[in-house]
Amino acid sequence: MAIEKITDFEKCCGCGVCAALCPKQCITMEPGAEGFLYPHVGADCIECGLCQKNCPVNKDVDDAESYPRRVFACRNLDRDVLFQSSSGGFFFEIAREVIACGGVVFGVVFDAGNRVVHAKAETLEALRAMMGSKYVQSDKRGVWPEVKAALQTGRKVLFSGTPCEIGALRAFLRKDYDNLLCTDFICMGTPSPAVFARHLHDLEQRFGAPAASISFRNKKYGAYTHSLSITFANGKSYFRPQYAEPYVKSFHSRIYLRPSCHHCSYKQAFRLSDITMADFWGLTSTDIPLTMAGGVSMVIVHSAKGMKYFDKVKGRFTCYETDMATARRVQPMLTASCAPSPVREAFFRDFRERPDAPFSGLIGRYEPIPLRDRLRARLKTLTGLRRLVQGLKRRFPALRHM
Repeated sequence: MAIEKITDFEKCCGCGVCAALCPKQCITMEPGAEGFLYPHVGADCIECGLCQKNCPVNKDVDDAESYPRRVFACRNLDRDVLFQSSSGGFFFEIAREVIACGGVVFGVVFDAGNRVVHAKAETLEALRAMMGSKYVQSDKRGVWPEVKAALQTGRKVLFSGTPCEIGALRAFLRKDYDNLLCTDFICMGTPSPAVFARHLHDLEQRFGAPAASISFRNKKYGAYTHSLSITFANGKSYFRPQYAEPYVKSFHSRIYLRPSCHHCSYKQAFRLSDITMADFWGLTSTDIPLTMAGGVSMVIVHSAKGMKYFDKVKGRFTCYETDMATARRVQPMLTASCAPSPVREAFFRDFRERPDAPFSGLIGRYEPIPLRDRLRARLKTLTGLRRLVQGLKRRFPALRHM
């Protein structure tokens, strides 16, 4: 999927490596019409070709000499860490190991303005902000030189990101570093920051205060409740499970993913990362003696370096080994890009032409939430009634799909 122009709308992944490497600093990353960052080339361009040569989209991901990959199902033994994590709590332990060695971790956080950005953590307190899924594409402006500077001091560095972000880091560095550990995850695609910003703005207006904390995978109502949970500065809170939450539901329907995500060149079993993480969907279809209770991570180790770190932390997990065939079967997004929603173009046309329209009303034209699901979501937060319903479902299996 070679890219002929770094401004190619369909192929650019928005990493910003071109801007970071430009010797004239004439490339800036600016939001496009859909809210994704794209490179803008200024008049000072000398056409040196450095940007195109080092664009990660133009880099081959070669599986010829890959490490014999190993696959594990892992669940953290620390209940507090497990509860705060989206799946089995693997990332936190690897990152904690790097920090304990005097290293630094680069991962994704919500910043003070609730934008999703790549940031640096050198303490466990800072690391906790990186826990949990963020279903928004991160802003990486400025992060690549910061990672390189940390590596050049000799410190151990862990960089966590999407597969294309790992490719971008490798392309920016243009050499391997023994003190660099990279982790990625199996992703469907990255949603538009502008879409989430509008939804968040609407909720802040509704609840009368800025968001103080945001979680996409809160485990309060179950380990695999895809949801959006927000606590506001005035103490009020918002929670909706996926089937009744307009942003999360439409994200899973692929309505506003970045165009390049629909033909991702990094969707393959071999990765440029040392370790790939994911939810272990389909666990019950395997012979692994674990339940999904609390969350379980799939961990794929791609390198000897990754295996070294895995061995350091595996004692902190209930852990079972499986194989790549199982990983491919239960996690199809490991190797396959998802098709765009058939309503994608219509949604973004409305999104652009109606800038003051509330997000929930706008998306409701394309991803309506039935009254039944809105009532289900309300009942889910009523603890006593929820326990009664769960008890009835255990007693009467026919109710489990209601």
